[in-house]
Amino acid sequence: MAKSTKKRPYWQSQPCPGWCGGWHSKSDARPDRNHYSRWEASIARSLEDAHVWHHGDERIASKHKAELYVMQHDEHHSAHVRLGMLSGPGGHGREYPLTRDEAERLGRALLEAADLIDGHHTGGVR
Repeated sequence: MAKSTKKRPYWQSQPCPGWCGGWHSKSDARPDRNHYSRWEASIARSLEDAHVWHHGDERIASKHKAELYVMQHDEHHSAHVRLGMLSGPGGHGREYPLTRDEAERLGRALLEAADLIDGHHTGGVR
């Protein structure tokens, strides 16, 4: 992986992984000392009604979505994929950490399920 040449905060023990966006601050508390990928996928989930709320006279609708990105705490040696199932104001919801292998298996399973919708039988997830 490529190494970042940006000056590191005092707490950062190693250069950022090549995929890291480099959004670090010397004031980051220990739990917040994470590397986050520049890459992110956000997929609107259209089968659920939008979350609607009012701010004064304004009606606001927020679609439910799934988000994916890569994260690694500075003190850990391996990164993981974060899958967020988010909804409502501020994108509240639940996040699921996945190992690389789990993310790959989930991706294959989703493709197989999509193929079934089109009438293709793929033989099952491995």
